[in-house]
Amino acid sequence: IFGANIKSTLAGEFSFSWSFALSILFVGMAVRNYRRGTVFDPWAGIVLGLTAMSHVITTIVVVFATIPMLAGPLAAFIGNRSRVKDAARGALGLVTSYMVGFGLSAFWSLALGYNVLTGMTSDMGWAPVTNIIGDTNPGSPIPGEFVPVLAVGIIGMLWTLFRRDGVGIFVWLTVGPLIGYFVIAELEHTMLYNARLLPYWYFGMYVFAGIAVALGSVAVARRFQYRGTAVLVAGGIAIVLMV
Repeated sequence: IFGANIKSTLAGEFSFSWSFALSILFVGMAVRNYRRGTVFDPWAGIVLGLTAMSHVITTIVVVFATIPMLAGPLAAFIGNRSRVKDAARGALGLVTSYMVGFGLSAFWSLALGYNVLTGMTSDMGWAPVTNIIGDTNPGSPIPGEFVPVLAVGIIGMLWTLFRRDGVGIFVWLTVGPLIGYFVIAELEHTMLYNARLLPYWYFGMYVFAGIAVALGSVAVARRFQYRGTAVLVAGGIAIVLMV
């Protein structure tokens, strides 16, 4: 019931799976527009609107994940003033995406917000998941089968950061929901199910694990002079790490 995987979809979590996929797409579009300095991209707003109309938790996550980009102009002013204009255009583009997305979903989101604030919505009384490690019921951020993925994923995350690749937003999209998982459990909040945040943590570490496999394979392959040998070695390493 965590959402965004095959088992939860078979259990009826259709809207969460749709919204999760759309939310990842929106983050990618938002980052692309920010880097290009795009002031207005209606498609990013439309994807955000579809995300919001599919599920509220995924919408909360992607808004918190992309908000740091609004501080881009300030960071550019401190670090590289030549990029202040582009950063300001990118931040403005993110704001317009918010406006389009929430404008399209306002007929539903405004009513929902009003009902929540006035106590007219039902509280499912979710008991927060407090586990950390292991395959205990109802789950944890680090189940047994996830341990090797996590180990390789941490390598991939650190590797990209040392390379100074532009993955800051994706790191936050991965780690931020994990922090929220513990915060909701600590506050004993029952309206939002904290385990619904974990799919972003799982997905992000799988992506970084894939990046680690790719970077590791390329690094080893470059040590071989002949292309055929390099391809065989890189492919072999990738297969071994994936298995």
